[in-house]
Amino acid sequence: LDNSASMQAREGQRSRFELAQEQARNLMGKFSARARIDVYQTVPRIERVGEKGVGSAEARSLLSSLRPYDMGDPPVDVEAEIPRLKKEMHYEQIYLLTDHPVQGRSDAVRVITVGRPQDNLAITSFYLSRPALVASRLEARVEVTNFFSKDASVELSLKAGERMLAARTLKIGPRRRIE
Repeated sequence: LDNSASMQAREGQRSRFELAQEQARNLMGKFSARARIDVYQTVPRIERVGEKGVGSAEARSLLSSLRPYDMGDPPVDVEAEIPRLKKEMHYEQIYLLTDHPVQGRSDAVRVITVGRPQDNLAITSFYLSRPALVASRLEARVEVTNFFSKDASVELSLKAGERMLAARTLKIGPRRRIE
């Protein structure tokens, strides 16, 4: 189950993550009572959640315990990692539930894509530092990426409690990043 930040996007009244959890529970309902299931999450790394080879009821419980992270995609290539995982663990079938379109499907690896692409702006990095060890002043640096197919504007403000420290409006071209 993809639990990256993008899975928090809303599709109507529900998040993509909630839709993926529902899809996964529906899939599990189709397995035989003897089926053994491993549940994996993708962020912060691809890792199994809970015990190996659990029954359907326990797997559903594990799914319900998962939450999306406020973290982008994992540093590993999920599309490359899944076939390796299938081979090493001798899985008959792997299902990946994600909001990313995935290339190349096989009988053993099935991808279920939830949601639809949405234009958006994202804070892709934020740094807060002191210019010198003994300096009382802090410096902030933010990077915003425009995932729209057109120009976009974003208002950024930095506050300390209720006090406004800095404010700036950025205009960002399509598919561009600005710091």
